[in-house]
Amino acid sequence: MPELQMSKHVIAFAANALLGLVLLVPSAAKAEKLVDENLCILENMGNTRSEVARFHIRNACNFLSLHAASFELNSDQRRLSECVLKYLPGTESDANATELARTCQQLVWDR
Repeated sequence: MPELQMSKHVIAFAANALLGLVLLVPSAAKAEKLVDENLCILENMGNTRSEVARFHIRNACNFLSLHAASFELNSDQRRLSECVLKYLPGTESDANATELARTCQQLVWDR
C-alpha cells in the first residue's frame, strides 16, 4: 500500500509539472521549434562513448527542442545546452565528460 501512495504522489507531481510546461508553451499552431530533438541527437551523439556525455547531450537536445516561448524564458539553460553541444560530442571518458559539463555550468552560472 505505501508503494501505491508513493506512486500517486509521483504521478500527481509529474502531472503538475507537465501542466506547468503546457501553460508556458503557446499552442502548437503558433509555436515554432528551434531545434529538432532527433536530428540534434543524431548530429551530436555519433562517436560519443561516455554515458555521462550522452546524458548531457540528450538533455541539451531536449531543451533546445522546446518551443520558442520556453526557450526565451531560460536563457541560462540555453547557453548551457549550447556549451554542452559544442564541447561534449566525441567525449570518450566519463571523467572528461563530467569535467566538461562542470566547466560549461561554471561558464553560464558563475559569470
